Amino acid sequence: KLAHIIDPVSGLAQPSDILSVTIIANDCLTADALATACMVKGLEKAKSFIAQQNVDAFFIYKSSTKDTLLFYQTPGFLKHNTQ
Repeated sequence: KLAHIIDPVSGLAQPSDILSVTIIANDCLTADALATACMVKGLEKAKSFIAQQNVDAFFIYKSSTKDTLLFYQTPGFLKHNTQ
């Protein structure tokens, strides 16, 4: 599957295991930029990258071995739930 994000190095769409990224940041511009970077990096590099930022994130990604969706969230993501 190809993501709708273009890799800035190759200039091409590339396969991505990440289907969706939600970033909670202080402003929309930061959240959007970080989410886009995560889509290009792929799950493992994105998790490491986000751990170095002052944000929380929620990833939806496809299993590499099964046709199922999986989820990953940063430890602080749930504190933003207002329900």
